[in-house]
Amino acid sequence: MIDQQIQPQCVSCKYLDFSGKQWKCKAFPRGVPEQIKHNELDHRKQVPGDHGIRWEPLDKFAEHPFVGVRGAPVDRPVSTIRASLR
Repeated sequence: MIDQQIQPQCVSCKYLDFSGKQWKCKAFPRGVPEQIKHNELDHRKQVPGDHGIRWEPLDKFAEHPFVGVRGAPVDRPVSTIRASLR
């Protein structure tokens, strides 16, 4: 179940590419797995297929991926989430 009170960990990762409609990143250039977007897997730890690249914080965030934007559902466009942080 998606926790609507906690942002997707990807939003606070420096590797996220939010230029298109699909969530992509340096670890998952073909698309971020749903389990990561839904916080079912902690990407500070190894996830199969991540090419050894883990979650790393953006400068604006604490050292934990599940803090920051409260109430940002997974289906909210990443660009609007990040825009609200500026």
